[in-house]
Amino acid sequence: MNKLDHIILTNQVSLNFEGTVAGEEINISLIDVTGRVIQSSQIITGESSHLAQVNLANLNSGIYMLHVFGNRYDVTQKIIKK
Repeated sequence: MNKLDHIILTNQVSLNFEGTVAGEEINISLIDVTGRVIQSSQIITGESSHLAQVNLANLNSGIYMLHVFGNRYDVTQKIIKK
């Protein structure tokens, strides 16, 4: 997952984990501007599928931080929900 300055989105974030191996544990947290974790999930990568989705449909418009971490990842990404 490449780091960008920010991503502008409406309802969904798709994450593709390149370089992962089957059975790798990846944690995903969505954090609001006050630092409160508002969504949190954990995935275990499959044999061929390394894709995860984060649903933003129920969130208000605003700025959020997406934190993705695991054995090979530790990335925080600014998300702007319109």
